[in-house]
Amino acid sequence: MILTCVVRAAAALEAGKHVICDKPMAMNGQEAEQMVEAAKQHPDQVAIIDHELRFTPMAQLAREHLQAGQIGQVRWVDVTITLPAPSGGRKWDWWADETQGGGVVGAVGSHVIDLLRFVLQAEVSGVSAHLKTMASSLPDRADSEIKEATSEDYASVQLTLIPQAAASSGIWGSDHPASPPYQQPTDDRMPEIQAHVTLGLLGKAPSCAQMVIGADAGGAVLNLSTGSLEITNHQKQVVASQRGSGSAFQHGTQLLGAAIQQALGPNADRSALQCAASTADGLAVMYVIDAMRASSRQQGSTVQPKHIELEW
Repeated sequence: MILTCVVRAAAALEAGKHVICDKPMAMNGQEAEQMVEAAKQHPDQVAIIDHELRFTPMAQLAREHLQAGQIGQVRWVDVTITLPAPSGGRKWDWWADETQGGGVVGAVGSHVIDLLRFVLQAEVSGVSAHLKTMASSLPDRADSEIKEATSEDYASVQLTLIPQAAASSGIWGSDHPASPPYQQPTDDRMPEIQAHVTLGLLGKAPSCAQMVIGADAGGAVLNLSTGSLEITNHQKQVVASQRGSGSAFQHGTQLLGAAIQQALGPNADRSALQCAASTADGLAVMYVIDAMRASSRQQGSTVQPKHIELEW
């Protein structure tokens, strides 16, 4: 019997332990639903998902300024993350095996989905995806035997997002106002955000990891490689910036670790984990990943992810 993350997490919670689960939290949304239910049965225990980018100053400052509407309504986002092959070339291991949860979508795409949801405070309403396995055979890491790779190492994904505040308040026919002196146009449509995501694990391409945000009155660039942020207005003036502290993934992991220590240490300050991804957040991400895979099987047809009610 294979002990999945869901089984282990549920057993740990039942034993009175706190749980932090790596991303993605499960193999699919159905498994993730079970973990959410297990966490609900133990509300006094910490049960979070390892989405460390939420803890970076870069992400928190971007979220704050976008929420304030200083650059108007966000219209589009472009995310590119390419990872070069390791020294000596890629090897076959669990990353290359779809049945073990391998692939660039789960390993990296889950972070992108969560970061989009966190920074934009928006939910994914539509997915069109093309997932490809470019390196179809790889030498086994253990014995160099050539094995078939079944997980995706490249993804091109188009997402439609709906601002969560507009959806929950019933503001379906007008956009959020931008800060003066800029005046946003209004129309009779829900304020949608279009996001394009490119993920790749191919060859010796240079590493690139950034999120570019375009809004009615400016834009923002989040550099995940350095952890830096720059927000500019429509006059190309920098209105906010954050100096990086190295890889956002590494720095975020350090900050998440510190928050866990503060939350579960002698002072038990649970507020340190206020921005952590809950199991419900992890489930929302899994629903989008499920929709990506379904869309790719349908040659990129648009698929609507399942949705859950979340407390923001």
